[in-house]
Amino acid sequence: MYICISGKEVPVKMNNNRDFSKNRSYDNKNKGEQNRPNLAEELSAIQNKRIIDKSFEETYADKALEVLKNIKPYEMISKAKIRSIYSILCDIIADEAGNSDNRILSKSVAALKLFRIHMIYDAGRDKNVKRFISETGVVGYLRDVEESAGKEKFNLYCKYFEALIAYHRFLNPKND
Repeated sequence: MYICISGKEVPVKMNNNRDFSKNRSYDNKNKGEQNRPNLAEELSAIQNKRIIDKSFEETYADKALEVLKNIKPYEMISKAKIRSIYSILCDIIADEAGNSDNRILSKSVAALKLFRIHMIYDAGRDKNVKRFISETGVVGYLRDVEESAGKEKFNLYCKYFEALIAYHRFLNPKND
């Protein structure tokens, strides 16, 4: 290979054995795509709506424990991340504290939608968050709360999330 310096061609020795005559990234563009998961299907599975019904009130603590027991310690969401996610929910809980109506406020419904988007964003960045969200169903249950806008479902959802945090702390005391 030659380069031009001050009008003279000077030979340049290349240290690597690359062949720049072919665009290899173009040739291998579709390589391995058949093994790549369909991200749209993954997202719809994470957001799959789960129903909070009367039986949920009796079983949410047991569900939280069962789900977290099935996640291996090295696949568990970090304590800092679960606290960060929960702090957003706490802000919504604080907004609802003065509301005596049996429906949650419209600004709280909007905040819950942003909360759902925040969790999905975090799931896209961290595989452990993705595993936590898909296993626990927190996004699916949240969709039910958003659609119903019922105070009772919102309170049950908050209790479920608090149970997840409590069991997470118990099962992973040194998880940072």
